[in-house]
Amino acid sequence: MITNDVAASLPWDAPPLSYLNPEQQVQFKTKAEIRRCKLGELLWSEETPDIQLIVLAGKVRLVADEGRSILLKPGEWVGELLELPGWKARAASNDVQVVQWSASSWAVLSSPEIERFWSVQRGRYQPQTDRSSQPVTGFPFVSGVNTAAACLTMAASHLQMPVQLDKVQRQIRGQRPNHLVEAAEKSGLHLRRIETNWQGLRLLSFPAIALWQGGAEGEPHWVMVYGVRGDRLIMADPLDPTQTCQSVHRSNVEPAWDGQLWQVELVQKQERFNLSWFLPAVWSYRRLLGEVLFASFTLQLLGLATPLITQVVIDKVMVQGSIPTLDVMAIALLSVAIFEALLGILRLFIFTHTARRLRL
Repeated sequence: MITNDVAASLPWDAPPLSYLNPEQQVQFKTKAEIRRCKLGELLWSEETPDIQLIVLAGKVRLVADEGRSILLKPGEWVGELLELPGWKARAASNDVQVVQWSASSWAVLSSPEIERFWSVQRGRYQPQTDRSSQPVTGFPFVSGVNTAAACLTMAASHLQMPVQLDKVQRQIRGQRPNHLVEAAEKSGLHLRRIETNWQGLRLLSFPAIALWQGGAEGEPHWVMVYGVRGDRLIMADPLDPTQTCQSVHRSNVEPAWDGQLWQVELVQKQERFNLSWFLPAVWSYRRLLGEVLFASFTLQLLGLATPLITQVVIDKVMVQGSIPTLDVMAIALLSVAIFEALLGILRLFIFTHTARRLRL
């Protein structure tokens, strides 16, 4: 609730407040809120809905997404009821004061005079533009009664992986979303379902496929979506008799679209294992692999000790009967066996550790 001083500063004798009867004016005094903002602070945008405000002091700049801006002075209005898609209101000076109400409160008290006032204000900020669909070039277009197959064909072509429409038509079993997803996988495409709104479209990557409710026969069908440009959606309707992509105004999109999209992406193919993958991985662990090779080479050399010692035993002990030589050879053979076992365990440990690092 605002103070009496703030309430007295409001233009009660000017539209739209002057269109309220005394009882309604009292109600709006109790529902009003005062806000004091600093330079650059956001006052209103599409992301902060249900706000309708009037500037009391300071300056407020209304900025569109495409860069156009309008400077608002005390006594001017902005908010949801003006229907300004893509606009934001920010404080353009220090010590900005605004009084705000919920837009729903104004909507409840709507009258022809109030609606006319909002319409006039809307025309000041955003002149009326042509909202009819306009042809767009530079995007693939495929016409066909089987709209699901046509959209998948367009998506594949846009992603530089063209497929034949006849092939997709043979793969698709129907027009349901699950049929669309199955056929996309067979064509090397991956579909991801997303629920969003008009504002969220600007944050998405395209192409995407949507279920369109705006057909001439009233039946929903699939359309291809290529992106958003300002307040227009770039799309391709396979049933469009002009057989061209269209730039459709937001006011025509929202009634015909249920907020669901299926983003289209290429299926990531697994890279074939070859030396181009293997050599960099080996080079990263060349020190550990070198230790494994050194241990293996040493074990091979130690493997030669057993036949050499056996030959010495035959020559010196059995032929010449040298018992002390037998003792030395037995100790040497036992030492070699122990060292070989320890080195083999160490080699196995290093090799296993390196293999896990390489994820072989």
